[in-house]
Amino acid sequence: MKISRSRARRLRWAAAFLVGAMASPWLPVATNQQAWGISVKAANLQETLEKGLRARRPEEFAFLERVILQVDQGQLPLDLVRSTFDWARHKRPYPYVYFERAIKIRAARIGVDVH
Repeated sequence: MKISRSRARRLRWAAAFLVGAMASPWLPVATNQQAWGISVKAANLQETLEKGLRARRPEEFAFLERVILQVDQGQLPLDLVRSTFDWARHKRPYPYVYFERAIKIRAARIGVDVH
């Protein structure tokens, strides 16, 4: 029996999907922190924010320290900080300004004061 190329390709994709689906229960599940490749330690988050956002003035470093402190205290979700960081770091030339404004707005929506 001869199988067409397109049918063979579909069968390979289906087989790959089934193998992945069957193997998934045995694969370790990564938490958000693991998926980002970071630990919850403030030093890593602080370095990531400072370098990624190109912080340069003492006021900017102080603001980032307050954000990290609120993450450590559980007042500010890490996912919210990460997603805001990812959005802001692509803004040129100084992503910090965008991050500060956005994190204040997003934190206010969940009832957290970041000032």
